[in-house]
Amino acid sequence: EFSDATYFAMLFSAGVAVGLFFYGVSEPLWHQNSHWFANPGYRSQDEVDQFAMLITIYHWGFAGWSPYLVCAIATGIAAYRFDLPMTFRSTFYHVFGEYTWGWIGDFIDGFSIITIVAGVCTSLG
Repeated sequence: EFSDATYFAMLFSAGVAVGLFFYGVSEPLWHQNSHWFANPGYRSQDEVDQFAMLITIYHWGFAGWSPYLVCAIATGIAAYRFDLPMTFRSTFYHVFGEYTWGWIGDFIDGFSIITIVAGVCTSLG
């Protein structure tokens, strides 16, 4: 019913949108009181609020996107450079060799599917 690109876009959008929907509001509020920078008497409330927003923007910036980049680059190199199938097991081909096409690869693909589903469902609540 859906193409691979459409299915990927739906999973990606669900994961990112649900995360932003919940954590976009709660994370800055949590950072206002949860770290050493918020100790009373040293900084004004404006400075604490700015630091809370800075940490949140950092978490949703490079630090939040780096796992996506690592997986995308590894899968892209395996698929386009070495002509392997575009599956997550292909990224482990140089580690496990031909064992990648056996039960170890099945475990890697199954674990990646479970991780994606758990990540999206956990964000949904």
